[in-house]
Amino acid sequence: MALKGEKWFLKKCYGHVRKRTRLAYLANRALELGFGSEQTGGHIRQACGAVQRFLGKHIKHKKSIRSSPTRKPFRLTGQILTDWLQFFRNCSGGYGQQAFGYNWDTLRGYLTPKYGGRRKGGGGGVNEFEIVMRLMAELL
Repeated sequence: MALKGEKWFLKKCYGHVRKRTRLAYLANRALELGFGSEQTGGHIRQACGAVQRFLGKHIKHKKSIRSSPTRKPFRLTGQILTDWLQFFRNCSGGYGQQAFGYNWDTLRGYLTPKYGGRRKGGGGGVNEFEIVMRLMAELL
């Protein structure tokens, strides 16, 4: 699977909002955050690349994620969380097309230790990561 850029993700979200699909609410939230209404554009960008890579390797988790509520970010627990932590542990540096700006170390700075990051205090990019995880399971 070829890695897709953040613009692809945001365009897909926009389509769901315009068509008022069952994903429209969460897609709209991703658009708000992606365009930086709360200075969170980078959080969405980094989650886009990481989640694509993770779901590309762990295809079996898509079904579980898709069965979760469409209006809520997907909180990783159980085997999905274990697989994410194991997957993320050895990732470092930039990846994908340079223009995408994907970087594992940047994502690690956004995420809290619960998701393998190093962010202390506040949620960092956890909410954005969970939103992208829920949406990307449907979009890929």
